[in-house]
Amino acid sequence: MLDENGYMFIATAYPTDCFCIVFASDSNDGYTNVYVDGEKVWEGDTWAINPTGQPIGAQKIRSLKITGLDNDIHNIIIENPNVDHVHNGHVTIYKYGYNCQQENIPEFPTVALPVAAILGLAFFFQRRKE
Repeated sequence: MLDENGYMFIATAYPTDCFCIVFASDSNDGYTNVYVDGEKVWEGDTWAINPTGQPIGAQKIRSLKITGLDNDIHNIIIENPNVDHVHNGHVTIYKYGYNCQQENIPEFPTVALPVAAILGLAFFFQRRKE
């Protein structure tokens, strides 16, 4: 949750090249800006149609994954530019962290060599049958 001034400050303890923020949203949530090392990297609405006061499982969960950062220690600020909670909502941070899961896409030779070997074996056994 953001403080009464509409801010949350996070300093990473270890170098990282990505950072993830998970917002839990309901009908009293509003708008947020996210900064990494002083640079705005995202802004958006965190409002959802769900009624307030619902358990976390009934809220709309939104995930923001910030990638491409220098592998360094970073300062993250999450800001609600509209701290008038009565009219503009608030921002709920469900969780955050920097153990972003990487999707490893295999390089072409890693996939092509086994496929070529299987095709070669199939051709070899086909020729032996003839």
